[in-house]
Amino acid sequence: MSYIPPQNIEAEQSLLGSCLLLGQKAVDEASLIITEADFYRETHRMIWEVIQRLSTQNIPIDIISVSEAFGNRLGKIGGRQYLLQLANATPTLSNIPIYAGIIKSKSLARLKIAECQETIKQLVNEEDPTEIISKSMLSDMRILNQGKKDSIERVSDRLFEVYDKIGESKGKNGITGVPTGYPDLDRIGGGLQVGMIVLAARPSMGKTTFAMNIARNVALAGNKALIFSLEMTKEQLIRKFLAMESGLNSKLFNNAGEIQEEQWKQLARGLNSLQEAGIFIDDTSGVKASQILIKARRFKSLNPDLGLIVIDYMGLIAPESNKGNTNEKIGEISKIIKTMSKELNLPVLILAQLNRGVETRDDKIPTLADLRDSGNIEQDADAVMFLYREDYYNNPEEGAPDPSETFVIMRKNRLDGGIGAAKLIYFKAVQRFTSIARPDLKEAC
Repeated sequence: MSYIPPQNIEAEQSLLGSCLLLGQKAVDEASLIITEADFYRETHRMIWEVIQRLSTQNIPIDIISVSEAFGNRLGKIGGRQYLLQLANATPTLSNIPIYAGIIKSKSLARLKIAECQETIKQLVNEEDPTEIISKSMLSDMRILNQGKKDSIERVSDRLFEVYDKIGESKGKNGITGVPTGYPDLDRIGGGLQVGMIVLAARPSMGKTTFAMNIARNVALAGNKALIFSLEMTKEQLIRKFLAMESGLNSKLFNNAGEIQEEQWKQLARGLNSLQEAGIFIDDTSGVKASQILIKARRFKSLNPDLGLIVIDYMGLIAPESNKGNTNEKIGEISKIIKTMSKELNLPVLILAQLNRGVETRDDKIPTLADLRDSGNIEQDADAVMFLYREDYYNNPEEGAPDPSETFVIMRKNRLDGGIGAAKLIYFKAVQRFTSIARPDLKEAC
């Protein structure tokens, strides 16, 4: 099927004409939006390349200098006559951003068409569709990044915005991010800031339950929480939420015959409370980081009040490709998660397991070194928190006591805030972490 690719020759001519008439100022303005590859007509790409070269050499840009720079190649673009035509055909000199925006938009459309055509070709050749779709998602990210405007801003343009944000935190006990619901932890980090936040612990330490408690607190405070659960099903997580909200021992849910009438009422009150909470779960297993990004991007577009994304957990995210070693694959995953946080302007809490080395030493309090077999997680993370329960190691035969004293240790924090430890009480039976002892919850344990 033949077709004319998306293009706007008039916009290309008007922009080049503006540059020939206005010189460096126009070139600088256009260069923030477009590149040589964005022009559809080859002669226009040639003219822009010469204009850019003159610009970098600090040579004044006009019809004469551009003509001289072409030398004996001038005939290939239509001669000096065509340069005069470009200057004379420019309707308005002040519309450079508009011309450049049109050119960029058409260029992105052509890139997407070319990518789709390549995808069709690969599918027709019966290549792995899952691999093709994943690559297509990454390609979309690259195309979108090409369409972004210049990221350089003058500090003074953002000063008052940051100042106002600091002022707002005064009425929130110094919390500038999303509150976790745990005051001692929020005092350390200022709440959950925009960034990739790693929550790590050994298996069965309680990291999934703690992450769900944070998601619950965020949602009940009025923001939405989106959970990508690669390990547990939606039903399993909902049972956790019902236990923590009702204060009932979660084991009762496996034998409803033992639930007393008053406990049914507790369960109903917990259910009603959760109905008001904006908690959303995707329990698709084996997904890639790029697929999570696409889903999160779509969800955020429909739910601007999204306050937190939780991913459980890093080790179960499928690699983008089968190339490279384990560390390289995990490194690519962590970079996509970091990109997600920055693009969506949200904290992303991602869970990870510690390596076994922590169990071979006397001091079992986790450090950043315990993440170092996990690719670039330690390097890419904006903040790293560890869960530590001393009784986890001291009671291997009897099992940990319930409730259990638990420490959330902030080991790395390059966001607003510091490092330190917050002590919490973990009521395992009712799936709750609290900042203080709760006799009412202890009765259910």
